[in-house]
Amino acid sequence: MIGDKHLESKITVKYLGVVIDKASRFSEHVLASCNKAENTLVALRCFMTSQVEPKSSKRKLIITTLMSALLYAVLVWGKALEKRRNLQRMHSIHCKVLLGVIFLFHTTSSEAACVLATVPPVDLLVWECTNRFASMNKTKASLTAMNTWSESEEMDSKMNGLEGSDGLVLI
Repeated sequence: MIGDKHLESKITVKYLGVVIDKASRFSEHVLASCNKAENTLVALRCFMTSQVEPKSSKRKLIITTLMSALLYAVLVWGKALEKRRNLQRMHSIHCKVLLGVIFLFHTTSSEAACVLATVPPVDLLVWECTNRFASMNKTKASLTAMNTWSESEEMDSKMNGLEGSDGLVLI
């Protein structure tokens, strides 16, 4: 009570688009961010015909729009991805976004979708954004993230066997 006003306490509060909980774990924000990106994808898919794959410039615009919705204020909540469940949520929606934009089958692995869309995995995007503002300039952070991604043993092992005899990736 403040004067004659009764105030209710809440578990979370939304401030400048970031959902903050009592313990500053940001799990609710990760969930809200994933839902927002998924809803944005559904809205943007209305503008694309299902029969024709969009041109690369339109795909890039859509992916950039969705990634900015997904990674909004990542400097504040980026540490929340240290929690496995939050990282899995982000990987799941990241893959769904890529599959929805580049028109791949839902059975396509997230690693293959990242390669075909030329977008690094979400954990490397978070790392890039965090380091871009912390200590590195944009170009250096981007190059370091891309080099880390291309040299990733996990990506190599998961992509192993997807190449045909002509060097093209088989999906």
